[in-house]
Amino acid sequence: MNKYMVDGNSYFIFDQESSCHMVYFLWGKFDFRLFFRQIEQSEALAKKKLCFQDADKNYLITDKLQHLFQGEWYDFKKVTSHGFTFEETQWIHDGKVHFAEFPKEIMAVAADIASQELNLTRLE
Repeated sequence: MNKYMVDGNSYFIFDQESSCHMVYFLWGKFDFRLFFRQIEQSEALAKKKLCFQDADKNYLITDKLQHLFQGEWYDFKKVTSHGFTFEETQWIHDGKVHFAEFPKEIMAVAADIASQELNLTRLE
């Protein structure tokens, strides 16, 4: 199990699937998974800051970040409140809303960790 330290927080890679561009990771006792989706080159070049490229030269962008809560995967919706080291975040699943505090910029941190695990290169 690979371990990443970001801003004093430990993240552990639980699983990854290169075929569907997904990384499953843990922070504390919380489970997450991040998916990338393939996009066209023109869209990737317009959104360089958020895009990556794999070894086959496919262009990818973060598609969704999910958090496992009470046995169901909730999709990241938005940050609802900022703190010094943590942010309150909103997650949604089939109309149900869940709020939780996680490290700042959880989406960006997850994308960086996942890109390293999947050997993706960030577009610049």
